[in-house]
Amino acid sequence: MEFILEGQAGSKAIFVELATRFTVLPGKPRTVTRTLFDTFDWRLYAAGQRLEEMGEGESVRAEWVENASGKVLGSMNGPVGRMANNWQPASVAGALARTIKMRALLPLAVVNTILWPADLLDEREKTVVRVSVEISKTGAIGAKAAKEIPSVVRLSAVRGYHKAFEQTIAVLAGLPGLTRAEHSTLDSVLLANGRTPLDYSSKINIKLSPGVLAEKAVRKVLGRLVEIMAANHDGTVANIDSEFLHDFRVAVRRTRSMLGQMNASIPAATLKQFRPEFDWLGAVTGPTRDLDVYILKFDDYVIPLDEKVRRDLAPLRKHIFRRQHQEQLNLARAISAKRYRELIFDWKKALCSSWKSGSENWRGGDPAEAVAGQRILKILKRALRQGKTLTDDSPASAVHELRITCKKLRYMMEFFKSLFPAAEIDELTGALKELQDNLGDFQDYEVHRAELYKFADEMVLLKTARPRTLLGIGQLAESLAERQRLARADLGRRFAEFAAKKNIVRFRTLFEPSKRSLLDEGDRNL
Repeated sequence: MEFILEGQAGSKAIFVELATRFTVLPGKPRTVTRTLFDTFDWRLYAAGQRLEEMGEGESVRAEWVENASGKVLGSMNGPVGRMANNWQPASVAGALARTIKMRALLPLAVVNTILWPADLLDEREKTVVRVSVEISKTGAIGAKAAKEIPSVVRLSAVRGYHKAFEQTIAVLAGLPGLTRAEHSTLDSVLLANGRTPLDYSSKINIKLSPGVLAEKAVRKVLGRLVEIMAANHDGTVANIDSEFLHDFRVAVRRTRSMLGQMNASIPAATLKQFRPEFDWLGAVTGPTRDLDVYILKFDDYVIPLDEKVRRDLAPLRKHIFRRQHQEQLNLARAISAKRYRELIFDWKKALCSSWKSGSENWRGGDPAEAVAGQRILKILKRALRQGKTLTDDSPASAVHELRITCKKLRYMMEFFKSLFPAAEIDELTGALKELQDNLGDFQDYEVHRAELYKFADEMVLLKTARPRTLLGIGQLAESLAERQRLARADLGRRFAEFAAKKNIVRFRTLFEPSKRSLLDEGDRNL
């Protein structure tokens, strides 16, 4: 429980008032420096948690805390481990990983606090409540200037003394100059440093008005995608964690998909100028992302193998990390160079202009929902055709083609989601995602199994592979082949569930204008 000190309220008056009800046992004033951490996309904040690195004298300690209760979810001596697997013990590392997953913990702000602590004792001289008056200043990481934030009185309950805790609250609530804190200290710190929680998302999250012209809708979606690229650029160059490149690359891939699927609403000259450039950008981001995925999945891949084989594969893991490091350097150079900077500058400029065309195929002046709806149904038709022609003898390339088509379908539904009933879109997207998960697993096994043999050849040339490592690579390749067979065996069921008649009717109801009008009138049972 926190109270804000306002006006002339001071710590002495607070402790004097509390002494009318309890014995106040003051502690020694302390100076604490706290550095607050979260992931780039605010995963701790969204979960109602915070993570702090606290320095007091020569001592440094990291704590992971639940905001509402103040419960310490995990702690360790020393500085904050930037990745979940840097934490000890393993149980804390595992729990933290379930919240932040593969993301790095980044410093948000520094808070310097002077604390005047005290224990409140009852008539039996038992500590029943802990109180501290805290006066703080905060600043951004590396900033010289610091800003004051509201001073607080913090109350901490002692187990078994709930009544005394409530009595303490009542005493403080009656004091002038004290008000119950509506926001946590974390929120005050972020506000003082100009940070807005949850200010980043990799989702499209734009609102399109019904009847908006297709070219305007396309420019708005593409503008949002370039914002996502810009937000992740520096983290991608610095290789802070793999999700920066993931979000950057997805924004690039979505951009390429939009240029391909909505080309009738984009001037031919614009397509001619920018499609090759975004194809190039997709190509330069691919190798690093492929190796990132390999690293993220490596531990899961080797779990079924004997412990001895897992040890023998340690040189393979090191080789993949070395390859990733080299590809990351290549990527960082590419997206820091003149070609990339000019691409983004020219692209933003193009998105701010009005798009017109004299082509007889021009659809930019039509309502976006009509153009997008027709395109979505066309992609759906292709996906159904590809899925229905798959047999047990179909090559992996045929499965991959279905995967690409499903991605394009998913992107189009996400781009124009706000123009259609959200619940219906979400239900169809969920059904599509089930199929995509299977197709994605199949493709990863296909690519990663093939890459294993390339890695083996490279390691032989570099003389970094012992015979036992090469044997282990063979066992790992066979394990991935078995996983791929299982994914392929499940593909028919997943596709049949997606292609069920009820889903196809929903697609037509949403995206065919004549039937959508009935849906708009409230008939949800078509």
